[in-house]
Amino acid sequence: MLTTIVVGVFLAASGAAQKPPPPTPRCAKPIEREHTVCQRCYEQLDNQAFGKRVFLYVPDIKSGVFRGFDPFDVWVIEGIYGPPFLDYGGVFDPSRFEQLKSTGNVVATRILVDKDRLGKAQTFKVGKNTFLIEPTRVLTSYGGTDRVALKICR
Repeated sequence: MLTTIVVGVFLAASGAAQKPPPPTPRCAKPIEREHTVCQRCYEQLDNQAFGKRVFLYVPDIKSGVFRGFDPFDVWVIEGIYGPPFLDYGGVFDPSRFEQLKSTGNVVATRILVDKDRLGKAQTFKVGKNTFLIEPTRVLTSYGGTDRVALKICR
């Protein structure tokens, strides 16, 4: 019996217990303003690092009055040969977005947003540079337009 207790104490002290998960990266120092993008809309990222060629696009956000929102994607769109959109921001139909993605002029990076990912940063690349994008909140609207707020960091 004494041997069992000693072995149990040794295993606990030696680190055989589960380690805590690594910390989730946060977007601590945003490199530009927080973007609040409505569903079916696109918006240009302002920072010089993006050279007026990088945009955020949010397709439909499905939400309900008492259930919050379903998981959805935010897309980081980089124009290869120039800006993929003509304006700084606006409404863009999801079917047209699928057409845009199939051209050779864009690199589209999918960022999943769900309740577990709010407040947690995910990485994306523009050229050789890596950035963080953090969905901070989803603003649902009964009968209106849903939106998502995003921070961008290096």
